[in-house]
Amino acid sequence: TALGRRDADVTDLVAAVETDAGLRTAAACAEARRALGSLREELRRAFPPDPEADGHPRLAALPLWPTVDGRLRSAGSVIRSGALAAALGDDWAELLDAPPGALLDPAGDEDADRLAPWFRFRAPTTFVLERLQSEARPHRPLHDQPAFLQGPEGWARVLRVLAAELDPPALAELPVQVDARGHLVTGRRFNATAEEIQLARDLPLHDELADPTWAACAREVDPRLAPTLPPRRLIVALADAAQRDDHDARADPAWRQTLYAWLLTRAAEIAADPQATGPLGHARLFPNGAGERVAPRALVLDPKLPEVFRPRMPAEELPPALRTWLRATFPLQDRTLDLLVDHLVSEHDAAVADRDAQRSHTLLGHLARLLGLPRKASRLLYLTG
Repeated sequence: TALGRRDADVTDLVAAVETDAGLRTAAACAEARRALGSLREELRRAFPPDPEADGHPRLAALPLWPTVDGRLRSAGSVIRSGALAAALGDDWAELLDAPPGALLDPAGDEDADRLAPWFRFRAPTTFVLERLQSEARPHRPLHDQPAFLQGPEGWARVLRVLAAELDPPALAELPVQVDARGHLVTGRRFNATAEEIQLARDLPLHDELADPTWAACAREVDPRLAPTLPPRRLIVALADAAQRDDHDARADPAWRQTLYAWLLTRAAEIAADPQATGPLGHARLFPNGAGERVAPRALVLDPKLPEVFRPRMPAEELPPALRTWLRATFPLQDRTLDLLVDHLVSEHDAAVADRDAQRSHTLLGHLARLLGLPRKASRLLYLTG
């Protein structure tokens, strides 16, 4: 054979490996690999490596590489344990066991290093992708998934390997996300707090939220894998449900307290975003003194107005800090202001008819407050009236 001929060149050697059945033994292939390694300069001239083809396509097809189970395969068919250790950690076998027929025998490692420019072995990313395609069960609970997809340790390693070669949109197409229900899914999921997940329950938006533990793992790899939920998304979802009047969670006092606390936590961000304040201003989420659920713009948020406006004021359950923020964020609109002014004017006319100067003065003071006039203007209104 070409292995025993003194005049044989590297081209003859490659051709012999391709065609000579006698070279289909582990010992012969080991000798062929050593021979190729000793002819690196000739190999470079005859078979220049192609970076885009991951080596040289003709050489890549040679069944020169021994697997753990004793077979001989091409480089692209086997993966090196060292590559798996570098990508997944030294204990990779406890997380993702590789089939013996897919794992390069350690006896071939030295030759693999020497011939690296011409032979590209199976990449860890390819290995993980194949395992995902064959074992992952999308839209099923985590306990139905393979061990490497059941918890944070596996998620972090798998995501890190895939993110090394895939961008976030491509990764989102794979079943490596975990949603807020604890199901393995495809498609991007938002990083949300426990409070946001609770507020979104029973809403379509809930399906777009990630499991918090998974999101923490994903964001350590790349924050774009689990972007933070914008407050406006939750507000729009809540406002839409309130408009349809089909969101039973609003009847739960604990749910409402969670809403109030969340609004105060995100108050600055919400106030700076017109796409958040717009829907919130018309969202019927807040109980008033009459026990009705109304929007912030329908509430009378001035606590110094007379008792007659109590039904229009926020219910006692709204925290003082939230009332203050709502008042600053949602000033009285003209329509509501006109209704209040009309009521006060009617009350004032009655006071004048009764010759009740003290009541008249008090009502004029309330009118001045509503109209944004200075306190002393109430006396001028009184004199003019």
